[in-house]
Amino acid sequence: MVTTAVGLLFIPGITELNPIAASVFQSMGTVVGVVVFGFIIVFCTTAVVELGGCELYRQTGSETATVCLRFGAYGALSMIYSYAAYQNAVLIADNVSIWLLL
Repeated sequence: MVTTAVGLLFIPGITELNPIAASVFQSMGTVVGVVVFGFIIVFCTTAVVELGGCELYRQTGSETATVCLRFGAYGALSMIYSYAAYQNAVLIADNVSIWLLL
């Protein structure tokens, strides 16, 4: 969330590629939109994974399966968001180094 907000607020030419997020950021403002959108994504993801884990346990009785579900879902999303944060940080660093050269 931090790299997205910094990039959108301070680096000219950087835009949000997710059209849903871009719409939220435009209507609510960048900082509030990033926080609200991030909260909604985390809340919805947690609700789906935890309810799915409960249902999986109810049907199978396997704690191992629920741990694997959580690990897979949260792990995959963490990797995706880590990659996005890395890409944002690279864009910010590139623009900062250009400003330092000017």
